[in-house]
Amino acid sequence: MFSKDFIWGAATSAAQIEGAEYEDGKTSSIWDIASRMNDGRFSRFQKTPLSSCDHYHRFIEDVAIMKKIGLKAYRFSISWTRLMKENMNTINPKGLLFYNRLIDALLDAGIEPFITIFHWDYPQSLLDQGGWQNDKSVTWFAEYAKTVVELFSDRVKKFITINEPECFVNLGYLDKRHAPYYQLPEDAVFKIAHNVLKANGLATILMRQVAKQKIEIGQAFALTGAIPFSENDKDINAAKHCFFNHPDSSFWGTWFLDTIMNGEYDKKRLAKISISPDVLDKDMRIIHQTPDFIGFNMYSGTLTKHLGENDYQRMPDPIDSDYTMMDIPIAPSCLYWAARFLYEKYHLPIYIMENGVAITDSPDENGDIDDPARINFIREHLIHLSRALKEKIDVRGYFYWSLLDNYEWAHGYSRRFGLVRVNFENYKRTLKKSAYWYASLIKSNGEILEKERVDKNYGNL
Repeated sequence: MFSKDFIWGAATSAAQIEGAEYEDGKTSSIWDIASRMNDGRFSRFQKTPLSSCDHYHRFIEDVAIMKKIGLKAYRFSISWTRLMKENMNTINPKGLLFYNRLIDALLDAGIEPFITIFHWDYPQSLLDQGGWQNDKSVTWFAEYAKTVVELFSDRVKKFITINEPECFVNLGYLDKRHAPYYQLPEDAVFKIAHNVLKANGLATILMRQVAKQKIEIGQAFALTGAIPFSENDKDINAAKHCFFNHPDSSFWGTWFLDTIMNGEYDKKRLAKISISPDVLDKDMRIIHQTPDFIGFNMYSGTLTKHLGENDYQRMPDPIDSDYTMMDIPIAPSCLYWAARFLYEKYHLPIYIMENGVAITDSPDENGDIDDPARINFIREHLIHLSRALKEKIDVRGYFYWSLLDNYEWAHGYSRRFGLVRVNFENYKRTLKKSAYWYASLIKSNGEILEKERVDKNYGNL
């Protein structure tokens, strides 16, 4: 079922776990600033990522935990504002030392590092100069990505340029729900999306030029699964059409992916562009850089039913659906259908870069943390993912989100996704039962999935 080379991993991001917010030369990201807004937005939670999980000081302990679980790989992000100095064009030696030590510790533990170059924590100093609205942002990001590869590609082979562009573009600049909490006209947000795509393309070009060994480059897109109402051809095709044409998002994940892969915008978007055709053609030659793999993050999906030619209906969730603390339905087959649709269209290797669930969990009187809901969530999703592998779809790895309970953006510390519980007062780490179960899963290379009954009781969500 799972090949001997299948990568079992877990993922985090710098802004969500590192802490040490202004230590050793680190400067402000947009999340550092936004979390201090005195407008009640964060008042329900421990507000800022000031200390978070204190991973910056405790990474050795965290790598030991990863080794105990048996992780084959660890996906983490580089903090732009920790690695680079205030002007963002020179290296911060102490930031570099931290990431070098982390990478070396991972390799010593037999864990492959997957580096995400940008996971939302944009430098405030660059936002003050216009950020992604400034055309210079393309070069700012590309030079940063080039620096990351120059510094770490002697030991690291897998790089994710940008995490979830559709999320930080839509939520941060259109919907005013994430940092930097802007609400811009859609044509202005399109310009931001265009610069993000161009920055990704130029970064990919420069990264390949300076790599110290053969590296693999991809992105991680946040995708919503589209699940056929039935497995007849019409419903499957309707779900595929829905998957690649998300009706509820201005700039959806597969739109970013399709633009990169096809080297052109879809016709509806093209009508909104105020860029001359000559400039657009030149930009598209930069944007159109085929990745080495497709990474996607997925937490849920919706049933989709065929109505007519190129017409479909997204069905309401069944009345007995289980919902997570993020108020999204649990739909385990989403991983299979997403992997299938992506592979049928693009025939590139696939990694599940994030999949996980936030639930209510707390230690019992013995200090143990029983989280059957998380175990069942992972198990059911992987059972469906195994179908893709049986059908020879080239899925190469699965990363659970997240290794640690962490700073969950606008939700502060109120959502716990981790395999490992973090006490945010003293930073004590405690492996949950899901961590031990995941360890047994990895040790068996997925074989225990065939032996276990899928239990529909999700426990305490």
